[in-house]
Amino acid sequence: MRRLLFGDWKMDKGLVNALDDLLCRRWTLLILLLLANRKRMRYTELLDELNGISPKTLAERLRTLENAGIVRKEYYKEVPPRVEYSLTGKGMELVRSMSPMLKWANKWMSGKRG
Repeated sequence: MRRLLFGDWKMDKGLVNALDDLLCRRWTLLILLLLANRKRMRYTELLDELNGISPKTLAERLRTLENAGIVRKEYYKEVPPRVEYSLTGKGMELVRSMSPMLKWANKWMSGKRG
């Protein structure tokens, strides 16, 4: 397997591709940041906050993040049934690791919205 050099360490190219596939899809970072700020959110709250996302895309992103162990889906036995999404410990660690990247974006991309 081909390895990529980054500083003093090597990273498997397949791992880089997997990370890219997980995080670089549209809406994923916004979903993570919303859940980090709000702690718990219902599907409809996420849909309302993410103006422009389709229900299908939101469901796909949440399922992908849940399967990766980054988002937790919690069912409540109520009438009507309630489901809430939150970050796992792994998800919170991921969001904290994004802080330098977000600072960089604020510095170098703050005038570029779109």
